[in-house]
Parts: sequence; structure tokens; C-alpha cells
Amino acid sequence: MNKKQILVIIMLMLLVIFIILTCIFINKEVTNEIILRTNGGVPFKWECNVQDKSIIKISDTYSKDLAKKNVSGGPVEIHYVLKGIKKGNTKVICKYYNFINNRVSEEKIYNVYVDKNLNIQIK
Repeated sequence: MNKKQILVIIMLMLLVIFIILTCIFINKEVTNEIILRTNGGVPFKWECNVQDKSIIKISDTYSKDLAKKNVSGGPVEIHYVLKGIKKGNTKVICKYYNFINNRVSEEKIYNVYVDKNLNIQIK
């Protein structure tokens, strides 16, 4: 083999490695959101609280209407966006309240880990 052929083989190998690494990192789903479902028009609301506010905070909350157009009272996603403050573990406790009588209908507890780069893992 001459030098050109060796160079082409090395370049092809580097391209394959690049493509493989790109696929791994693109398909790795990393989220910093807790997504809860409810229905529009019902007397219930989700309320989430962070156990240790020195580790994470809820930086944003928004709703996403999943209903078909011109349909009221359909499914809705509530998104709680988390932001890491410092490395550590904490919990986010979400309660589904009936806001007429203030009773809890459902409760979900999420374990949250923040690494040294402030990346968040939610379990």
C-alpha cells in the first residue's frame, strides 16, 4: 500500500468513528423537565416542590395543549423545567390537588441528581 491509500483508510476510519459518536450523543435523551398530564377543564392542578432548593430550582413552568384544534377540555401536559445549582441529590414532590376541596388525588416523587457540570438526571 502506498501513502495515499493508507491516508484514505485512516480518513474513512475517522469518519466512521465520528458518525458513531454523533449517533450516540444525538440519541441520548437528556432532559431537565418533569412532564405531568392533566385534562383541561377539570378542578385539579399539579403543584411541584423541590425538597432541597440549594441543589435545583424550578426555572420555568409551561403548559402544552394536546387536544385537537377547537376542542376544549382535552389533555394537557404541564412541564416543570429544572435548573441545577450545585452538585447533589434531592427530590421533587408533585401533588395533584383538587383545588375545590384541596385534597391530594395523586402524588409523584422524582429523585433528581445534579452532577459537577450541573447536568440533571431525573428518576
